[in-house]
Amino acid sequence: GSVSPYPNKTNNCPGYLLQIHKTKLLFDCGSGIVKNLIFPEDFVNLNVFISHFHKDHYSDLLILGYASYVYHNLGKLNKKIKVFIPKSNETDYEYTDYQLIKSMEEQYFEIIEYDETSEFIIDEAKVDFMLNFHSIKTYSTRVKVKNKTFVYAADLGVKSSNQLINFSRNANILLVESSFLEKDNIQNMYHLHAKEAATIAKLAEVQKLVLTHFWPEHNICEYYEDAKGIFENTICAEENLI
Repeated sequence: GSVSPYPNKTNNCPGYLLQIHKTKLLFDCGSGIVKNLIFPEDFVNLNVFISHFHKDHYSDLLILGYASYVYHNLGKLNKKIKVFIPKSNETDYEYTDYQLIKSMEEQYFEIIEYDETSEFIIDEAKVDFMLNFHSIKTYSTRVKVKNKTFVYAADLGVKSSNQLINFSRNANILLVESSFLEKDNIQNMYHLHAKEAATIAKLAEVQKLVLTHFWPEHNICEYYEDAKGIFENTICAEENLI
């Protein structure tokens, strides 16, 4: 998935699959993601991390719930899909979305809550989190496997820059949103421009920057052009790119 807040004919909303041996970690599950999973192989040892409760980041989780329920009943899935979601309470704006996902446990999900203090060991990976500055409670996720580090930054504004620089320091891959182009002439506290994402990558001294979360009507080449002058080892997310 590479676009937001809605999919188009060729691009899906956020969703990124990381495989460690036979274990799979799916970061977000927006519109169009489930159709790109391999059935039922990708359901085995699947862990889903939802960064926040904006629907472009979790809407296909509802479909994934139906699929896991059906495959379990057919005898093709004998281990629940683990779904990691941000902790929430009644005072949070997104509490209704939280309750909706919590209600899906009966659909052969195991729901696990997390916050910025949480840490999980999955296969050989250590997974931890950073609380972002965004319009609702949102988390960046870091995965460390031996001497390799992957960071998925999810949605965040420039106020989170220093935190993300420290959180992603020397990462092999930083996957980060870049919602806006310089030509858009938009100031938005909750999302990054491509140049801001590239600056974070440069200061964090990451190995590779992957831009994502593009406006569906823009040409993704424009995001690369905005970023490459600041951080050369930049690529743009594309559907089914490995």
